Amino acid sequence: MTVDESKQLKKGASVYWHGDAADAGIITETAWDGVTIAWNNGHVAKVHHGDMREIELRPTTKPYAQPNNNSNNGPLDRK
Repeated sequence: MTVDESKQLKKGASVYWHGDAADAGIITETAWDGVTIAWNNGHVAKVHHGDMREIELRPTTKPYAQPNNNSNNGPLDRK
């Protein structure tokens, strides 16, 4: 995102590293010089507005599919 987009972020907004839906974070603090992001992997980062180029406002990839554990959905299911 651009510097101007970063400066408009509000607390609670979702952001995505390289647009990857599986690598999301939440804005937890905003300041005149940057924002604090709590990433879904547990890391927290303070990022200056000028360093937000690799962070996007919307995901451009889908999250990883969760395996389906329903035993009667597969073609090899035999009863």
